[in-house]
Amino acid sequence: MIRVRVGKDAADRGGNQLGREVEWSFITEVRLDTIPPRLKDVEPDSGAVQVPVSSDIVFTFNETMIATDRAVAAIYPDPDPDGDGRVRWDRSARVLTYDLGPAEDDTLDAGQTYSIYLPRFAFHDREGNVLRRDYQVVFATAESIDSGRCRLEGGVGGGGAEADVPRGEGWVVAYAGPEIVGARPAYMAPIAPETSAWQIDGVVCGTYYLIAVWDSDGDRQIDIEGGDAHGAYGTLEMLLPFRVPPEAGEPREVELLAHDPSAIVGNVIYVGERMERITVEAFQDTVWQGEPAARVGGLRTGERFVLDDLSVGTYIVRAYVDINADGIFDESEPHGVYGAPRLIDLAAGEDHKGVLIAIGDPPAG
Repeated sequence: MIRVRVGKDAADRGGNQLGREVEWSFITEVRLDTIPPRLKDVEPDSGAVQVPVSSDIVFTFNETMIATDRAVAAIYPDPDPDGDGRVRWDRSARVLTYDLGPAEDDTLDAGQTYSIYLPRFAFHDREGNVLRRDYQVVFATAESIDSGRCRLEGGVGGGGAEADVPRGEGWVVAYAGPEIVGARPAYMAPIAPETSAWQIDGVVCGTYYLIAVWDSDGDRQIDIEGGDAHGAYGTLEMLLPFRVPPEAGEPREVELLAHDPSAIVGNVIYVGERMERITVEAFQDTVWQGEPAARVGGLRTGERFVLDDLSVGTYIVRAYVDINADGIFDESEPHGVYGAPRLIDLAAGEDHKGVLIAIGDPPAG
């Protein structure tokens, strides 16, 4: 809404005043989003064969979606297994996982061709636009539980060129889909402590997404967010698919890189006006370019900061007063660096403490 107010002292060219205050308002035209959402990807691919019987169907949309009341019933599998289908969303509400199998074992029938129909009216975006069109995916599961068996094997490397594999009991975990939060593993195998090798026999041939986890704190629980060292084929943010048996030119053994998170801990002192918009950034290597490896903002002078979840490597650290609160460093803003700068070498699982950064005002002019 736009509101316009003219005071009573306003006058025309002849000096005649308005005599009273006038106000009016109006609402500009609201342009609604009328573009239909679309399905970007589906796993397994339509036409896939030898799909593991433990597979879920994963739909990825191009924007945040909202399910209608009829969404679950609208997704029509043919044939329809015993039991109702179940759906779950990721945090972005863009990735939908559909559990097709019966609730008691959550598996599909072996040697079966499935057609999954996704009607356009089952979901809509925030503006109420339904899908662009109906979608269908067709795939075939492995011929039997005991057929189409393969072997997954490989090793685990450290987070750096010379880094050791983290200590603790470790496992390689294979998932049927890329969304692993809340998903049930398809296979697990221990990592040999002497050789860092691992092997999973009897795997149904197909596509898998792999992570490695070490029970760093000895609590016998797999807890990546809680600090357990971990690795991935790809990264946790973007797991890469690995096909077994591999196609021509692909690696026959899978190397998972270990990531034992490290941290840089310290304090910032600003000698100027007390502000609560101090930002600290860590950059890998020795140059201030690109996106920082870690950033923390909204700090007060003297407040402790923690730059965590850092990989093995060399870092430099700076701090600045984010005067305009845009999250972007500007040379004109008060700033300072750790050292001149001083290089911080992080080892796996190491916390580098005692970093003190003093921020000064930029030179005048």
